[in-house]
Amino acid sequence: MSRALASLVSLALLATACNRPSDGPSTKPPQGSGQAEATPPKLDPEQLAKDIQTLADDGWAGRFTKDLEHLGVAADYIAASHKAAGIQPVGSSYRVEFEYPTGKEPGDAFYLWVDSESDTVQVHEADVQPAAFGPRRAVVGTPVWVAASSTEGVKGRAVLTPAPEGDVHVRVQALASAGASAVLFVTEHLPAAVAEPPTDSIGAAWITTANATTSMKLPSGPAPKQAAELEGIKISMARSEKEVHSTAPNVVAWIEGSERPEEIVLLGAHYDHIGTKDFGTFCRPPENDTDPDDVICNGADDNASGTALLMNIARAIAKSGYRPKRSLVFAHFAGEELGLHGSRGLAETPPAVAPFSTGHVVAMLNMDMVGRLAEDGVEVGGEKTSAAWPAIIAAAAPASLKVKHPESVTGRSDHAHWFRQGIPVLFFFTGIHADYHRTSDEFETLNLAGIADIGELVLGVTLALAEGAEVPATPKK
Repeated sequence: MSRALASLVSLALLATACNRPSDGPSTKPPQGSGQAEATPPKLDPEQLAKDIQTLADDGWAGRFTKDLEHLGVAADYIAASHKAAGIQPVGSSYRVEFEYPTGKEPGDAFYLWVDSESDTVQVHEADVQPAAFGPRRAVVGTPVWVAASSTEGVKGRAVLTPAPEGDVHVRVQALASAGASAVLFVTEHLPAAVAEPPTDSIGAAWITTANATTSMKLPSGPAPKQAAELEGIKISMARSEKEVHSTAPNVVAWIEGSERPEEIVLLGAHYDHIGTKDFGTFCRPPENDTDPDDVICNGADDNASGTALLMNIARAIAKSGYRPKRSLVFAHFAGEELGLHGSRGLAETPPAVAPFSTGHVVAMLNMDMVGRLAEDGVEVGGEKTSAAWPAIIAAAAPASLKVKHPESVTGRSDHAHWFRQGIPVLFFFTGIHADYHRTSDEFETLNLAGIADIGELVLGVTLALAEGAEVPATPKK
């Protein structure tokens, strides 16, 4: 922290300690700390290193979001840190669950479209009843109309045929053996729905005679033995799909503001990573792999570095006894590596409890990959989201730290959701490197002194915001 900002914060802390209402809510040092009044928050480099090393240990199996066992151990470790520092959870638990999509599975309906020269019409789901599902996802083409017992001329075609009197699946298999791509059984009335139609080699469904006549210009009279094209139309038939969702925990804690509690300064960092070669996503060895037995992507830089830094900033503020004027929220996101899912959950559907139920975010600070500080310095993205940022950053940056000022605001990390809402953001980042998303992203590769310097910068910016520094949002072009 710069001397000017340190002096300003020290005066603010002294005033806060002297003027704090005796009956108001407060963030106090933990019992037994021996601190009777507020002192300037100070990071603990030794604890910072310990937290990073713990989070990046092999025993955590790369903190993959879908690996709830190891992700849960990381979540508990972070929550315990906040609890020990006397920082309260958001709601009744430090864990705030979010839902995210994990893939798709087949649905229980067919979608049927009919293309003609003049229009494209989707047949209403109530007029198409699944008889059997096939492995094919979609069938497109000009349909043919064929008699109920015939398989002549059906190869490669979607078939319309009168509903058989016997077992429909025998008829489906006969048409499949003849090369048909799908079957629509024409019937006056749809049969009762089957909870889960069986899977055959091709998809099959019932359609009402009235609908087939109207939408597909089905000719009157008996169906021909030799399949006849229904000219002038094409059909597209696909089984519906439904998203499969899972849940995972963010870890969220907060310190209530003393004067403007409805104004939230949100600090974030994702604590998940990409798991292992066996259970994870895109976990790879380094280009020159000297340890082929290493299957764990530890994510020391990405993002044990940012996670530990956020934990230590929160701990430094809480243990100092300092009471911010604005509310401070410390959010550790999961699901970042799978698509920013945890931060999306907090940004779009925050928990309906304080401070989110009564407040709004005035600024968001994100720490993602802050462990590889080099001579060219740390990138602080997002300065253009508020005209106030450059002066705040300049006042907070320690003399030993070089700050880079990128023009753009990358959308590849958790601040993106608040940026899209027009909220001022800052993104602290030391850059992509050869060990990114590889098993070689290990604790030993980190610049611990550099992380501490970046921590001084983030802490200084946080305290300026906590004291009420205004950061009006730059209007989007």
